[in-house]
Amino acid sequence: MWILITDGLLQVLNSVRYIAQGFADDFSALVAGRNLSTVCEVMQVALKRIEKWRVDHGLSVNPDKTEMVLFTCKRILTEMKPILFFGKKLTRMDHVKHLGIILNSKLTWKEHVQYKCKKAVALFWQFAV
Repeated sequence: MWILITDGLLQVLNSVRYIAQGFADDFSALVAGRNLSTVCEVMQVALKRIEKWRVDHGLSVNPDKTEMVLFTCKRILTEMKPILFFGKKLTRMDHVKHLGIILNSKLTWKEHVQYKCKKAVALFWQFAV
């Protein structure tokens, strides 16, 4: 039943050319572009659509669980505008875990490989004893 309800949110976002995905109760929205200030503005509009959809359907969202990652190779970000979600300013993270894969802002595999290696070593020592 939950999937039927949340599918409406994905349709709302994807119908206006946002890239949105959902799995169970997790959602991701992606905005791409060359100009950082424009990307921030477009993402803010997407989040406003999510807020409106939530109100229209009487659902709750925890903005504290919302993570934002800016995928870029730029070192200095001068055009970054604050992005608000339910009145709370989102903090830019260096990486995010999405569907079991850790994606970092430079789109390298470093954090993901370290995480998997650490997990494998811990598993090895559990069986070695």
